[in-house]
Amino acid sequence: MAFEKLQEELINQQKADGVSQIEIQKWQAHWIEAVNSGGRADPLPCPKCFHSGLGPKRLKSLPPEGTSARVKCVECKTYYHYADE
Repeated sequence: MAFEKLQEELINQQKADGVSQIEIQKWQAHWIEAVNSGGRADPLPCPKCFHSGLGPKRLKSLPPEGTSARVKCVECKTYYHYADE
């Protein structure tokens, strides 16, 4: 999984949803912890769940769809598509 491309897409999605920069930074702190732990100690946080107060729910990698990589939140079932080079 290309963590940088996925992170960029998730940040752009949060901005489009009107999430404040402070809240995006809080989400990013969880993201960095999860990436550094390889997703074992901390799940890759779903921004929708995180900002809804559900905590950092797990994003699960799915098979690519065309030229896009994708992940799905195991809690809220939201799909995120991103360019995977």
